[in-house]
Amino acid sequence: MILVTGASGFVGRELCRKLSLEGKARVRALFRHPAQGPWDESICIDLASESDLAAAVRNVDTVFHLAARTDDGTAPVREAPEFHRVNFEGTRRLFDAAAAGSVQRFVYASSVKAMGEKMEGRANEGAWQSPTTPYGMSKRAAESYLLSSGKVPHVSIVRASPVYGAGSKGNLARLIRAMSRGMFPPLPKVENARSMVHVEDLADALLLCAERTQAGGRVFIVTDGRPYATREMYEWICEAMGRATPRWSVPLGALETAGRLGDVFNRLTGLSLPIHSGMVERLFGSAQFDSSLIERTLGFQPKWDLRKALPDMIRGASEPNSR
Repeated sequence: MILVTGASGFVGRELCRKLSLEGKARVRALFRHPAQGPWDESICIDLASESDLAAAVRNVDTVFHLAARTDDGTAPVREAPEFHRVNFEGTRRLFDAAAAGSVQRFVYASSVKAMGEKMEGRANEGAWQSPTTPYGMSKRAAESYLLSSGKVPHVSIVRASPVYGAGSKGNLARLIRAMSRGMFPPLPKVENARSMVHVEDLADALLLCAERTQAGGRVFIVTDGRPYATREMYEWICEAMGRATPRWSVPLGALETAGRLGDVFNRLTGLSLPIHSGMVERLFGSAQFDSSLIERTLGFQPKWDLRKALPDMIRGASEPNSR
């Protein structure tokens, strides 16, 4: 039996789909609210509550722990206790139950945010920087607990870069929806570099970490192997929408000024403008990561790149239930 937590989420569904196609073991899905999907059985539990997790891990050989409280970079520091409760305490409770239930393999879906917000150059697993966001700190704490416990024979951690693909709901998906409605100005050309990974490739990486003995006790960064500049992404989105790329663009300085004004407005009114300095940083800052370790150690080879995936993402963004 394989247990997948967060099974009804974007990555969880894709992982369960691949596990079902393999047909090597039954899949038990765990989530907080009932859902239908590619799994054999399901169980509804809030991992961070005091509920008994023995039933969730009964007869389970492998756990893929994907459930988490996520963040797009805007969560205030005051929410740190809730991130800790869900992402650390929830992980600790599940892991301890898994150990008591003789689970043999535990694969944890972490994030590059566990490394920090501003990495220099192309960061690998050895790059050390303390995370500063509530989300990043909670994921880093969970990683440390899993790697130091020694309670489960095979523990592996996957630090995913931002995930894209049809049905994703992150910043890139919001950019696509805004552009499809004509609500986003042409972006300037900035030589930034951002790493990402397709949902199918991330699911493959998680499977490899469970299957390969070399993954035990290791941390792996996962990307699609190619960093992207924001202007490049903007042009590809225009291309996939069948639109000509505008010849003009908004100057970066104007966007930065608008971001600072948005910060002041948000602070004074308590409301939230769509443009603020954090949004500008996420658009034009760099966050580049090196996934060569998982390629060398486990033979991981990404099959997708962003340009190839954009047509499906744009079609998905136009569907009513994607909004």
